[in-house]
Amino acid sequence: MIMLKEKAFRKISIKQHHQITRRISNAFDLYLLREFEKRDDADTLLFLYKKFLKRRTGKEHLFPTLVYIASELFEIKTDNKYSNLMPLMTMTEMAMWWSYGLDWIIDQENMESSKEIPEVLIASQYLFSEFTNFDLQLSGPILNSYIILLRKVMESFWVDGAELRITKYQKLKDPQRFWKLYNIRNMKSIAGVLSPFCFELVSQYFGCNVPKEKLSRIVKMMTRFGACVQIINDVSDLMIPNPDITSTEKRPVKDYFVDIRDDRLTYPIWLLLNNTKRDNRRLFLEIIKSAKNKKYNKGFEKKVFNYVKEKSVMKEIISFLKQEEKKMRKEIKRLNIKNHGTDLLKIISAMIAHNKFIVQIKKDYAL
Repeated sequence: MIMLKEKAFRKISIKQHHQITRRISNAFDLYLLREFEKRDDADTLLFLYKKFLKRRTGKEHLFPTLVYIASELFEIKTDNKYSNLMPLMTMTEMAMWWSYGLDWIIDQENMESSKEIPEVLIASQYLFSEFTNFDLQLSGPILNSYIILLRKVMESFWVDGAELRITKYQKLKDPQRFWKLYNIRNMKSIAGVLSPFCFELVSQYFGCNVPKEKLSRIVKMMTRFGACVQIINDVSDLMIPNPDITSTEKRPVKDYFVDIRDDRLTYPIWLLLNNTKRDNRRLFLEIIKSAKNKKYNKGFEKKVFNYVKEKSVMKEIISFLKQEEKKMRKEIKRLNIKNHGTDLLKIISAMIAHNKFIVQIKKDYAL
Protein backbone atom coordinates (compact mmCIF):
# COMPACT_ATOMS: atom_id res chain seq x y z
CA MET A 1 0.00 0.00 0.00
CA ILE A 2 2.84 2.41 0.89
CA MET A 3 4.62 1.61 -2.38
CA LEU A 4 1.43 2.31 -4.34
CA LYS A 5 0.99 5.65 -2.57
CA GLU A 6 4.61 6.60 -3.33
CA LYS A 7 4.20 5.71 -7.01
CA ALA A 8 0.98 7.72 -7.22
CA PHE A 9 2.68 10.69 -5.51
CA ARG A 10 5.62 10.56 -7.95
CA LYS A 11 3.32 10.37 -10.95
CA ILE A 12 1.37 13.40 -9.76
CA SER A 13 4.59 15.21 -8.77
CA ILE A 14 6.19 14.73 -12.18
CA LYS A 15 3.06 16.02 -13.91
CA GLN A 16 2.84 19.03 -11.56
CA HIS A 17 6.55 19.75 -11.93
CA HIS A 18 6.25 20.03 -15.70
CA GLN A 19 3.07 22.13 -15.48
CA ILE A 20 4.65 24.61 -13.06
CA THR A 21 7.99 24.74 -14.89
CA ARG A 22 6.37 25.27 -18.30
CA ARG A 23 4.15 28.05 -16.97
CA ILE A 24 7.09 29.90 -15.42
CA SER A 25 9.37 29.22 -18.39
CA ASN A 26 6.86 30.57 -20.91
CA ALA A 27 6.41 33.75 -18.89
CA PHE A 28 10.18 34.09 -18.50
CA ASP A 29 10.84 33.69 -22.24
CA LEU A 30 8.36 36.44 -23.08
CA TYR A 31 9.86 38.75 -20.46
CA LEU A 32 13.46 38.16 -21.52
CA LEU A 33 12.89 38.68 -25.24
CA ARG A 34 10.85 41.82 -24.56
CA GLU A 35 13.64 43.21 -22.35
CA PHE A 36 16.34 42.44 -24.92
CA GLU A 37 14.35 44.08 -27.71
CA LYS A 38 13.93 47.29 -25.64
CA ARG A 39 17.69 47.75 -25.29
CA ASP A 40 19.72 50.19 -27.40
CA ASP A 41 22.12 47.36 -28.23
CA ALA A 42 19.28 44.94 -29.10
CA ASP A 43 20.73 44.01 -32.51
CA THR A 44 24.11 43.16 -30.98
CA LEU A 45 22.54 41.14 -28.17
CA LEU A 46 20.26 39.14 -30.42
CA PHE A 47 23.24 38.34 -32.66
CA LEU A 48 25.59 37.34 -29.83
CA TYR A 49 22.91 35.40 -27.96
CA LYS A 50 21.37 33.63 -30.96
CA LYS A 51 22.84 30.23 -30.03
CA PHE A 52 21.70 30.57 -26.44
CA LEU A 53 18.22 31.72 -27.43
CA LYS A 54 17.91 28.82 -29.86
CA ARG A 55 18.98 26.38 -27.19
CA ARG A 56 16.87 27.75 -24.34
CA THR A 57 13.76 29.49 -25.70
CA GLY A 58 10.70 27.29 -25.41
CA LYS A 59 12.41 24.88 -23.01
CA GLU A 60 11.83 24.25 -19.32
CA HIS A 61 13.99 26.54 -17.16
CA LEU A 62 15.09 24.96 -13.89
CA PHE A 63 16.61 27.98 -12.17
CA PRO A 64 13.83 30.52 -12.78
CA THR A 65 11.53 27.80 -11.40
CA LEU A 66 13.72 27.46 -8.29
CA VAL A 67 13.53 31.24 -7.79
CA TYR A 68 9.74 30.90 -7.82
CA ILE A 69 9.85 27.96 -5.38
CA ALA A 70 12.10 30.00 -3.07
CA SER A 71 9.60 32.89 -3.17
CA GLU A 72 6.82 30.50 -2.17
CA LEU A 73 8.94 28.96 0.59
CA PHE A 74 9.76 32.40 2.03
CA GLU A 75 6.18 33.61 1.36
CA ILE A 76 7.00 36.44 -1.05
CA LYS A 77 3.91 37.69 -2.86
CA THR A 78 4.03 38.00 -6.64
CA ASP A 79 1.56 38.56 -9.49
CA ASN A 80 0.57 36.13 -12.25
CA LYS A 81 3.45 37.41 -14.42
CA TYR A 82 6.00 36.99 -11.58
CA SER A 83 6.99 40.61 -12.21
CA ASN A 84 9.02 41.14 -9.02
CA LEU A 85 10.81 37.82 -9.52
CA MET A 86 11.74 38.18 -13.19
CA PRO A 87 14.98 40.16 -12.67
CA LEU A 88 16.15 37.51 -10.17
CA MET A 89 15.18 34.74 -12.57
CA THR A 90 17.18 36.54 -15.26
CA MET A 91 20.27 36.68 -13.06
CA THR A 92 20.22 32.91 -12.55
CA GLU A 93 19.40 32.02 -16.16
CA MET A 94 22.10 34.32 -17.56
CA ALA A 95 24.64 32.64 -15.28
CA MET A 96 23.50 29.33 -16.77
CA TRP A 97 24.01 30.68 -20.30
CA TRP A 98 27.47 31.93 -19.33
CA SER A 99 28.34 28.41 -18.20
CA TYR A 100 27.04 26.96 -21.46
CA GLY A 101 29.28 29.30 -23.42
CA LEU A 102 32.39 28.25 -21.51
CA ASP A 103 31.45 24.60 -21.89
CA TRP A 104 31.01 24.95 -25.66
CA ILE A 105 34.41 26.62 -25.99
CA ILE A 106 36.20 24.03 -23.83
CA ASP A 107 34.55 21.01 -25.47
CA GLN A 108 34.32 22.54 -28.97
CA GLU A 109 30.60 21.70 -29.05
CA ASN A 110 27.50 23.44 -30.46
CA MET A 111 29.70 25.30 -32.92
CA GLU A 112 29.90 24.67 -36.66
CA SER A 113 33.58 25.62 -36.72
CA SER A 114 36.37 27.03 -34.57
CA LYS A 115 35.70 30.41 -36.22
CA GLU A 116 32.69 30.76 -33.90
CA ILE A 117 34.83 30.63 -30.74
CA PRO A 118 35.43 34.43 -30.56
CA GLU A 119 31.70 35.06 -30.95
CA VAL A 120 30.79 32.62 -28.13
CA LEU A 121 33.62 33.96 -25.96
CA ILE A 122 32.42 37.57 -26.33
CA ALA A 123 28.82 36.47 -25.67
CA SER A 124 29.97 34.75 -22.46
CA GLN A 125 31.67 37.93 -21.27
CA TYR A 126 28.42 39.83 -21.87
CA LEU A 127 26.41 37.18 -20.05
CA PHE A 128 28.13 37.07 -16.68
CA SER A 129 27.29 40.75 -16.13
CA GLU A 130 24.00 40.79 -18.07
CA PHE A 131 21.96 41.04 -14.84
CA THR A 132 23.27 44.59 -14.32
CA ASN A 133 20.98 45.74 -17.14
CA PHE A 134 17.86 44.68 -15.29
CA ASP A 135 15.98 46.43 -12.52
CA LEU A 136 17.94 44.99 -9.62
CA GLN A 137 19.14 46.81 -6.52
CA LEU A 138 21.66 44.31 -5.25
CA SER A 139 23.42 44.51 -1.92
CA GLY A 140 27.11 43.82 -1.37
CA PRO A 141 26.50 40.36 0.13
CA ILE A 142 24.46 39.25 -2.91
CA LEU A 143 27.13 40.46 -5.34
CA ASN A 144 29.81 38.77 -3.25
CA SER A 145 27.86 35.50 -3.32
CA TYR A 146 27.52 35.82 -7.09
CA ILE A 147 31.26 36.33 -7.61
CA ILE A 148 32.00 33.31 -5.38
CA LEU A 149 29.50 31.32 -7.45
CA LEU A 150 31.34 32.15 -10.68
CA ARG A 151 34.69 31.15 -9.17
CA LYS A 152 33.27 27.83 -7.99
CA VAL A 153 32.01 27.06 -11.49
CA MET A 154 35.49 27.77 -12.87
CA GLU A 155 36.95 25.37 -10.29
CA SER A 156 34.44 22.74 -11.39
CA PHE A 157 35.54 23.20 -15.01
CA TRP A 158 39.15 22.82 -13.92
CA VAL A 159 38.57 19.62 -11.94
CA ASP A 160 36.47 18.19 -14.76
CA GLY A 161 39.00 19.06 -17.43
CA ALA A 162 42.29 18.41 -15.67
CA GLU A 163 41.66 15.82 -12.95
CA LEU A 164 38.60 13.67 -13.71
CA ARG A 165 40.14 11.94 -16.70
CA ILE A 166 39.67 8.34 -17.82
CA THR A 167 43.37 8.28 -18.63
CA LYS A 168 44.01 8.99 -14.92
CA TYR A 169 41.84 6.09 -13.78
CA GLN A 170 44.70 4.24 -12.06
CA LYS A 171 45.04 7.19 -9.65
CA LEU A 172 41.26 7.47 -9.21
CA LYS A 173 40.18 3.83 -8.92
CA ASP A 174 40.15 4.27 -5.14
CA PRO A 175 36.56 5.30 -4.22
CA GLN A 176 37.65 7.98 -1.75
CA ARG A 177 39.90 9.70 -4.27
CA PHE A 178 37.32 9.52 -7.02
CA TRP A 179 34.39 10.77 -4.92
CA LYS A 180 36.41 13.61 -3.43
CA LEU A 181 37.04 15.06 -6.89
CA TYR A 182 33.68 14.07 -8.33
CA ASN A 183 31.83 15.77 -5.46
CA ILE A 184 33.87 18.95 -5.97
CA ARG A 185 33.06 18.90 -9.67
CA ASN A 186 29.32 18.29 -9.09
CA MET A 187 28.73 20.56 -6.09
CA LYS A 188 30.61 23.41 -7.76
CA SER A 189 29.08 22.82 -11.19
CA ILE A 190 26.61 25.43 -12.44
CA ALA A 191 23.71 23.27 -11.21
CA GLY A 192 25.45 22.64 -7.88
CA VAL A 193 25.94 26.33 -7.13
CA LEU A 194 22.91 27.92 -8.81
CA SER A 195 20.37 25.63 -7.10
CA PRO A 196 21.17 26.92 -3.58
CA PHE A 197 21.93 30.44 -4.86
CA CYS A 198 18.30 30.82 -6.00
CA PHE A 199 17.20 30.50 -2.36
CA GLU A 200 19.97 32.71 -0.95
CA LEU A 201 19.18 35.33 -3.60
CA VAL A 202 15.45 35.49 -2.82
CA SER A 203 16.09 35.49 0.93
CA GLN A 204 18.62 38.35 0.79
CA TYR A 205 16.96 40.40 -1.94
CA PHE A 206 13.58 40.54 -0.22
CA GLY A 207 15.07 40.80 3.28
CA CYS A 208 13.40 37.62 4.48
CA ASN A 209 13.88 36.90 8.15
CA VAL A 210 15.06 33.33 7.62
CA PRO A 211 16.98 31.91 10.60
CA LYS A 212 20.63 31.34 9.70
CA GLU A 213 20.52 27.66 10.65
CA LYS A 214 17.43 27.07 8.49
CA LEU A 215 18.90 28.85 5.46
CA SER A 216 22.08 26.81 5.90
CA ARG A 217 19.99 23.61 5.79
CA ILE A 218 18.27 24.77 2.61
CA VAL A 219 21.60 25.65 0.97
CA LYS A 220 23.11 22.24 1.78
CA MET A 221 19.98 20.43 0.58
CA MET A 222 19.84 22.33 -2.70
CA THR A 223 23.57 21.88 -3.29
CA ARG A 224 23.01 18.12 -3.14
CA PHE A 225 20.02 18.52 -5.45
CA GLY A 226 22.18 20.43 -7.95
CA ALA A 227 24.90 17.77 -7.73
CA CYS A 228 22.28 15.16 -8.62
CA VAL A 229 21.27 17.22 -11.65
CA GLN A 230 24.89 16.95 -12.81
CA ILE A 231 24.96 13.18 -12.23
CA ILE A 232 21.73 12.80 -14.23
CA ASN A 233 23.41 14.71 -17.05
CA ASP A 234 26.35 12.27 -16.89
CA VAL A 235 24.00 9.29 -17.03
CA SER A 236 22.15 10.73 -20.03
CA ASP A 237 25.36 10.48 -22.09
CA LEU A 238 24.78 6.70 -22.23
CA MET A 239 21.22 6.90 -23.55
CA ILE A 240 20.42 5.40 -26.91
CA PRO A 241 19.80 8.27 -29.38
CA ASN A 242 16.09 8.97 -29.14
CA PRO A 243 14.17 11.77 -30.90
CA ASP A 244 11.64 11.94 -28.06
CA ILE A 245 14.23 12.80 -25.41
CA THR A 246 15.52 16.35 -25.15
CA SER A 247 17.45 18.21 -22.50
CA THR A 248 17.53 21.75 -23.77
CA GLU A 249 17.84 20.74 -27.39
CA LYS A 250 17.50 17.63 -29.53
CA ARG A 251 20.87 15.95 -29.59
CA PRO A 252 22.38 14.76 -32.83
CA VAL A 253 23.53 11.13 -32.75
CA LYS A 254 27.16 12.25 -32.50
CA ASP A 255 26.43 13.82 -29.09
CA TYR A 256 25.67 10.49 -27.41
CA PHE A 257 28.42 8.32 -25.91
CA VAL A 258 30.82 11.28 -26.06
CA ASP A 259 32.25 11.25 -22.53
CA ILE A 260 34.62 8.34 -23.18
CA ARG A 261 35.86 9.96 -26.38
CA ASP A 262 36.32 13.23 -24.45
CA ASP A 263 38.36 11.41 -21.76
CA ARG A 264 35.80 12.39 -19.10
CA LEU A 265 35.60 10.27 -15.94
CA THR A 266 32.01 10.40 -14.69
CA TYR A 267 30.24 8.16 -12.19
CA PRO A 268 28.78 5.82 -14.87
CA ILE A 269 32.16 5.50 -16.60
CA TRP A 270 34.01 4.98 -13.32
CA LEU A 271 31.66 2.09 -12.52
CA LEU A 272 32.12 0.78 -16.05
CA LEU A 273 35.90 0.79 -15.64
CA ASN A 274 35.71 -0.86 -12.22
CA ASN A 275 33.62 -3.68 -13.66
CA THR A 276 35.53 -4.21 -16.91
CA LYS A 277 38.85 -4.24 -15.08
CA ARG A 278 37.58 -7.27 -13.12
CA ASP A 279 35.96 -9.33 -15.84
CA ASN A 280 36.58 -7.88 -19.31
CA ARG A 281 40.16 -6.72 -19.55
CA ARG A 282 39.94 -6.33 -23.31
CA LEU A 283 37.05 -3.83 -23.12
CA PHE A 284 38.72 -2.07 -20.18
CA LEU A 285 41.86 -1.44 -22.25
CA GLU A 286 39.78 -0.38 -25.26
CA ILE A 287 37.97 2.24 -23.14
CA ILE A 288 41.30 3.65 -21.90
CA LYS A 289 42.70 3.64 -25.45
CA SER A 290 39.59 5.33 -26.86
CA ALA A 291 39.88 8.08 -24.25
CA LYS A 292 43.57 8.53 -24.95
CA ASN A 293 43.14 8.67 -28.74
CA LYS A 294 39.83 10.57 -28.51
CA LYS A 295 38.16 8.31 -31.06
CA TYR A 296 36.23 5.05 -31.20
CA ASN A 297 36.75 1.94 -33.26
CA LYS A 298 33.75 0.73 -35.24
CA GLY A 299 31.16 -0.92 -33.00
CA PHE A 300 32.70 0.39 -29.77
CA GLU A 301 29.52 2.13 -28.53
CA LYS A 302 27.53 -1.08 -29.03
CA LYS A 303 30.06 -3.07 -27.01
CA VAL A 304 29.88 -0.58 -24.15
CA PHE A 305 26.09 -0.52 -24.27
CA ASN A 306 25.83 -4.33 -24.22
CA TYR A 307 28.25 -4.60 -21.30
CA VAL A 308 26.49 -1.91 -19.24
CA LYS A 309 23.17 -3.63 -19.92
CA GLU A 310 24.46 -7.12 -19.10
CA LYS A 311 26.13 -6.06 -15.84
CA SER A 312 23.27 -3.79 -14.69
CA VAL A 313 25.69 -0.90 -14.10
CA MET A 314 22.79 1.54 -14.33
CA LYS A 315 20.99 -0.15 -11.43
CA GLU A 316 23.65 1.04 -9.01
CA ILE A 317 23.37 4.63 -10.25
CA ILE A 318 19.57 4.64 -10.09
CA SER A 319 19.74 3.20 -6.57
CA PHE A 320 22.12 6.03 -5.60
CA LEU A 321 19.73 8.65 -7.01
CA LYS A 322 16.77 7.08 -5.18
CA GLN A 323 18.70 7.40 -1.92
CA GLU A 324 19.42 11.05 -2.69
CA GLU A 325 15.72 11.62 -3.32
CA LYS A 326 14.85 10.09 0.06
CA LYS A 327 17.49 12.22 1.80
CA MET A 328 16.03 15.37 0.23
CA ARG A 329 12.52 14.43 1.37
CA LYS A 330 13.83 14.00 4.93
CA GLU A 331 15.61 17.36 4.80
CA ILE A 332 12.42 19.07 3.60
CA LYS A 333 10.58 17.60 6.58
CA ARG A 334 13.31 18.80 8.97
CA LEU A 335 12.84 22.37 7.77
CA ASN A 336 9.58 22.36 9.71
CA ILE A 337 7.94 24.74 7.23
CA LYS A 338 4.43 24.03 6.06
CA ASN A 339 3.41 26.07 3.04
CA HIS A 340 3.16 25.86 -0.74
CA GLY A 341 6.94 26.20 -0.98
CA THR A 342 7.58 22.91 0.81
CA ASP A 343 4.96 21.24 -1.37
CA LEU A 344 6.89 22.44 -4.42
CA LEU A 345 10.19 21.20 -2.95
CA LYS A 346 8.67 17.75 -2.50
CA ILE A 347 7.54 17.84 -6.11
CA ILE A 348 11.02 18.63 -7.47
CA SER A 349 12.60 16.01 -5.17
CA ALA A 350 10.68 13.37 -7.14
CA MET A 351 12.56 14.46 -10.26
CA ILE A 352 15.92 13.23 -8.91
CA ALA A 353 15.29 9.55 -9.61
CA HIS A 354 12.21 9.77 -11.84
CA ASN A 355 13.04 12.34 -14.50
CA LYS A 356 12.67 11.75 -18.24
CA PHE A 357 16.31 10.77 -18.66
CA ILE A 358 16.14 8.02 -16.03
CA VAL A 359 12.85 6.82 -17.49
CA GLN A 360 14.57 6.49 -20.89
CA ILE A 361 17.66 4.83 -19.37
CA LYS A 362 15.39 2.20 -17.80
CA LYS A 363 13.87 1.52 -21.22
CA ASP A 364 17.23 1.45 -22.99
CA TYR A 365 18.82 -0.92 -20.48
CA ALA A 366 15.69 -3.01 -19.79
CA LEU A 367 15.59 -2.18 -16.05
